[in-house]
Amino acid sequence: MTISTYKGLQEFKEKLKHWAKQQNKNSQAKCGLFLSYGNKKSRCKVWNTVDTDLEKVLKRTCNFLDKLFEKNTQLLEYIKVDYLINLEQKSWQDVIAEVTAQAHNNHFRKGISFDANLEVCFLEQEIYGKAIIRSVVYNEPNFFDEKNLNDAIHKKYPKITRQFHLDKIDQVWVFDTVGVFYENGALLELYSTGPENGVRKPTENKKKEIKKIVLDNAEFLHNEISENGRFCYGYFPAYDREIKSYNTVRHCTAIYALLETLEVEYNERYLDKINKSIQYAINVFYKEKENKAFMIDGSEHESEVKLGSNAAAIFMFAKYQEITQDSQYQQYAEKLAEGIRVSGSVKMTP
Repeated sequence: MTISTYKGLQEFKEKLKHWAKQQNKNSQAKCGLFLSYGNKKSRCKVWNTVDTDLEKVLKRTCNFLDKLFEKNTQLLEYIKVDYLINLEQKSWQDVIAEVTAQAHNNHFRKGISFDANLEVCFLEQEIYGKAIIRSVVYNEPNFFDEKNLNDAIHKKYPKITRQFHLDKIDQVWVFDTVGVFYENGALLELYSTGPENGVRKPTENKKKEIKKIVLDNAEFLHNEISENGRFCYGYFPAYDREIKSYNTVRHCTAIYALLETLEVEYNERYLDKINKSIQYAINVFYKEKENKAFMIDGSEHESEVKLGSNAAAIFMFAKYQEITQDSQYQQYAEKLAEGIRVSGSVKMTP
């Protein structure tokens, strides 16, 4: 937990004040802070305050933190802080044109406010996390979704009941932020603006940091394997809906990736779920025909052979054998290799 004691809260507030004053070196008309806060079980909420006087901004922020702490310390398990920069008034039509002209979605790297005082506003991460800007197909133009915008406004600002109509908006205010993430008593600097916006900057000890990233991701990947061996790939953040698409290559390469982490640091605890996941691939995707085998994607009535899936499965079986010295899956790998050898494109009948 990030902040669990009153002393820890005071230490955070002092670090926050010092950091905010450092960001305020360049004179700008308005100062603003955004707090993204929450715990592991729910999406973070975002609170912000803006003023011409930084001391007022800091006082309001500290008062808000005190109230959060008194209400529920678990609300401060995760904290990200953003400082307002580059606030700019723009024509709504110019913003729409910029978003529409993007070649792919998720490339509008600014926050948006629908008023000059940022009383109704969203960080860039909120805009995509709530699908305010979205596209139907990745290579088609982006657009603002009016329903999603209103849903987001009414959830974030319950006192606002009126509807926002896109064709009635005239001006908006776009902005950038400089951000930090609070963890283990330290403010961790984040990249700001551009495609890396919000991503942690590397520390000086890159070797140690990379190893930690590998091991943390291994633990995450292991936890995403259910008892029947199937992965949960994640959720669409805007709708809290599990990603249902599933195929052989994703499954096998995910296991391969987890196996590779055991070369960095061996963790025998992972082997039970790894075996269950390999067996899931065999039970669901693996099909034999005579002395050859194929990994199958598709429905029960129209199965499709993809030889790249055979290769992914062979890599998975081979890496397992290399790591564990257990050859129990070698027979499957050999038959899949034979399937690749004799086939160019094959349709399997169920």
